[in-house]
Amino acid sequence: MTRELLFFLTPLAALLAATVFQVVDYRLRRSLSGSYLAALAGGLMGLGVLSWILRGPDAAEDLALGLANLGTFLGLWLCFVAVVGLGVSLRVRIMSFLKHSGHPQSEADIEATFEGGQLVARRIERLVAGGHVRREGDRYVSGGTWLTGVARFNASVKRFLTGQVSEFREN
Repeated sequence: MTRELLFFLTPLAALLAATVFQVVDYRLRRSLSGSYLAALAGGLMGLGVLSWILRGPDAAEDLALGLANLGTFLGLWLCFVAVVGLGVSLRVRIMSFLKHSGHPQSEADIEATFEGGQLVARRIERLVAGGHVRREGDRYVSGGTWLTGVARFNASVKRFLTGQVSEFREN
């Protein structure tokens, strides 16, 4: 293959590396957010190594191609994160369950299958264990970690796109 074609395929190879890093990291540590960061780091590392291997005589051209590949990889990685995130979404899992169940399900059956009463408790437990939320008596308080910034950003994007922050309360 020519160098130009290999350079063109570099973001896809970096995405493949990111996928491998995500799978390995998640299976070792069982942290979805940590595995996203491992995937990003592994993909960027793969992109850098491939760009270094494919460098040519013109440094300016290599820089331009490298920056274009970086942008392409980051876009592909964000799509990858969205797809993985959708795969673990409760909504998607419920729809899949209903499709494959073969017959209509009651709300009680769905809740029993997905342990609906335990969902909030589990999420709070994970937030406390991760240090993102702390318990003060019988109340919970934000830990002010990076996840708080992510939540605020997501709420801002949702408010911009839909006009509301949450479907559970009025804004």
